Amino acid sequence: MFEIDLNNYQMHAIEEMRQGQDLSFRLTIFGEVYGPGDPYSATGDVNALVNQKEWAKVLGEMEFADILLFEFVLPNQDGNEHLKEPIAQLMKARQQFVDGNYDLVISICRLALDSLTKVMKDKEKLAESIKLYRAKDQNPMTKEQRELLIREAVKVYTQLSHHVGEAGVVTEYGRNDANFILASTASVISRALSRGKI
Repeated sequence: MFEIDLNNYQMHAIEEMRQGQDLSFRLTIFGEVYGPGDPYSATGDVNALVNQKEWAKVLGEMEFADILLFEFVLPNQDGNEHLKEPIAQLMKARQQFVDGNYDLVISICRLALDSLTKVMKDKEKLAESIKLYRAKDQNPMTKEQRELLIREAVKVYTQLSHHVGEAGVVTEYGRNDANFILASTASVISRALSRGKI
């Protein structure tokens, strides 16, 4: 029986390469063979194919499947001068996330979203998207209109970071909130970039 210890990073690397497909292991064995004559070197390959179902079972036994790791790319300012300010705010939010200031992450992401709407000059389009969503039939909505609606929903989620409740209580945000909003804001800005420069 052959056993190999894999750390968390190695497991994530395997999952990245696997891409949800079957998994194939190849073990190459190097050694020296001793017998009646002179010893000689020998190599051999052992291949093992693990299908999706079997690997999913293994991940479950390791409790690895309880964590879904994904990455989101933070847009940068190179060549994106028209969105310089929203991206700058996003970078500030990212640093606050690293520093563990989760309330500030939410607040700064709100500013990034406000800035994005200003520089994209699509406030009227956003209003039209909301109007169409409130109609009984949303089928006429375009992909861009639905995207704008998502942007507005993310912004609404961040609203409590700038206001207090009826009893004067401040809403506190945790790491999960900050992770959710940072990823969402980065995605919304990236989508705006993908539509081209204004």
